[in-house]
Amino acid sequence: MVRFYLGTELSKKLQLSNGDKDKCIEFINKIIDNIYLYRNGDFPKGFHPIFDLAQNIKNSNGTFMIIEKSLRYHLLSSDYRGYKFLEYLLAVETFLSILLNEHPYQIYHKLISYLGEEYIFFNSLIKNKETYFKQKYININLKTNKISEKTDEIKNIISLSQKQLEYLLFDLNPLFIVAGLKVLPEEYKNKITSCFTDFNLDLINLNANSEECTSMLGNEFIDFINARLNGTEQNSFELRRESYYYSRLYKGNEFTYRLNSNYKQKAQIKEVILIFLGISGKIREVGFKDSLEILGMLNSEDFFYLKMGLTYVLEGWHPMTIRYILENQILSGDYKGVDFLKRLLIIDGCHSLALNISEHIIFEKFIQTIGEENRVDIEKYINEATNVLY
Repeated sequence: MVRFYLGTELSKKLQLSNGDKDKCIEFINKIIDNIYLYRNGDFPKGFHPIFDLAQNIKNSNGTFMIIEKSLRYHLLSSDYRGYKFLEYLLAVETFLSILLNEHPYQIYHKLISYLGEEYIFFNSLIKNKETYFKQKYININLKTNKISEKTDEIKNIISLSQKQLEYLLFDLNPLFIVAGLKVLPEEYKNKITSCFTDFNLDLINLNANSEECTSMLGNEFIDFINARLNGTEQNSFELRRESYYYSRLYKGNEFTYRLNSNYKQKAQIKEVILIFLGISGKIREVGFKDSLEILGMLNSEDFFYLKMGLTYVLEGWHPMTIRYILENQILSGDYKGVDFLKRLLIIDGCHSLALNISEHIIFEKFIQTIGEENRVDIEKYINEATNVLY
């Protein structure tokens, strides 16, 4: 990852007036509309200088790393401020996300995260856009090609539970999944697609007609799944745990200053801890998709940030993407004290859930963040609420 603005420096850059943020959301909506019109990222020339620059580098056979470095260095050297800085940053994030084959729904959440949690909530950005994306979702209708002779090798997949399928498939490239679905018979296809939410299915569907989804790639998919079933290839959560994310939050004394809260304030986060422990147990019992019903219990403003994070977790987003979006909102909000501490726990909790880490380990991570001196009081609260000893 190319080094960019971090911590306090980035937070200061993201402090905009609501009027400037209104202009940004108009720009974001135009971006999303154009992504659906130009799926390969070839936006019309003149849409934005960043897109023109990136497209020129891409056409010159520039790699992803070269494009990322060029675009970020353009921002670093330009010293843009206020609305212009965020507009150019949003354009950079969009083009890089398109190169990574990310879904427009996911890109939208990345972009609006720079506007801050309060702005997102009070302007109902997520709720107002849900209908837009649902209208874009199209039911998968992939034709089954010649059935692979290797199908019998993965027959055990039919008997797997929802949770076990998630364990196998969550990290796979959509192109890979589409290629596999094309060569598998209907019963296998139905079993695999039952693992995913509407968002995941639409991400797969966006690649349904790709020329890269050949029968050869489909056979490779079967070999790969078979290797995972036999334990010779790592499953999705093992691979997730090996990935590393470089946090852009505050460092050193600035981090300590923002984390500082008195004990009375820290007592407010007990409920957040209790919610994470309950959801962790539910996920470990039935899996991500079957835990989505929990989100209906988190409708108040107090749980808005938590609900966003958990939505990304239960839809199967990659842990690094979840952390990236939630960090953007902390940096934009410039939080301190208990407000910062609570959101830091939510980030760590969501990241841990996405890695399928047990609730007992999550609890220990929370304690280390809050302070060992509060362990007894928090354990007492959790034990009384759940009758489970921690």
